[in-house]
Amino acid sequence: MRWFAYDWIGENWYLVDSVGEVIMLCRGDLTICVPIVEHHLSQPRSVVLDPLEGKMFFSIWGLASASLDVADMDGSNRYLYFLATPKISNNNNFVFDEAAKLGLAVLSYT
Repeated sequence: MRWFAYDWIGENWYLVDSVGEVIMLCRGDLTICVPIVEHHLSQPRSVVLDPLEGKMFFSIWGLASASLDVADMDGSNRYLYFLATPKISNNNNFVFDEAAKLGLAVLSYT
């Protein structure tokens, strides 16, 4: 697992497994982990949390176009946040600007 985020309010870890194509929610001590997003994930990448709003942002590479998706922090209510154009090859990392309530992607252009 190369991508992870920590929820400082709930004291949980969010882990992205791009090989198993699943996002896991784990207790703070990592003793119990459960899949929370495991459908329609093709090469998921980074994950960013907004614990104050209860939102999780995550990137996906494996679709025809790269995308950023949003879901509640329990994996429910998932929706498309941003769909990349064909000239954007991937979205490996991004950050969440808490003050502006805006996800900012670091994208690679072809």
